[in-house]
Amino acid sequence: DERYTSDLTFRGTISASGHNIDDFSTDTRLMLMPSMFQKHSFEQQEFDLLLDQHDPGHKRLSVNSSIADVNLDGRFDLDLAFSALVHQMTNLVNTIEDHALPQDSLREKSPRMTIRSHTESQRTMDFGYRVRIKNLDPVATLVGAERFDGRADLNGTILGTDENLSCSARGNIDEFFI
Repeated sequence: DERYTSDLTFRGTISASGHNIDDFSTDTRLMLMPSMFQKHSFEQQEFDLLLDQHDPGHKRLSVNSSIADVNLDGRFDLDLAFSALVHQMTNLVNTIEDHALPQDSLREKSPRMTIRSHTESQRTMDFGYRVRIKNLDPVATLVGAERFDGRADLNGTILGTDENLSCSARGNIDEFFI
């Protein structure tokens, strides 16, 4: 099928160590050279991933690209934090739907992600985050929707456990258009 014809060229380096997801660390750089994906052209894009889990009390996850930067610093368990954030966001969406949809509407509840069991100390989270959106144009090109772009900055903290999270946030939307 011609719709799926693509020509992607990557270059990268990966350095990693660890025995399992709790102590896995990596420093990865991936460069997407000018490419075509499903008839969409992409300029050169760089992606850097740094995950440092050597100190369980102060871990660092940093994803930097020309599209966005995401940084987490502090105490978190990678798979549990991801699962907890997805679960709590799903709860938020379900609560909004409960109030917005008529009482007799049928909808399915999303099942919770299944992850391995964690110790009490692994379940404790106390980390800061920063999300800096720099250029959404490549995302708009990829999804094939109307062109959109934006620039924004969001930062805050997440405290608690996978069952009881407290989040703070402060942000600015510098620009957004469709």
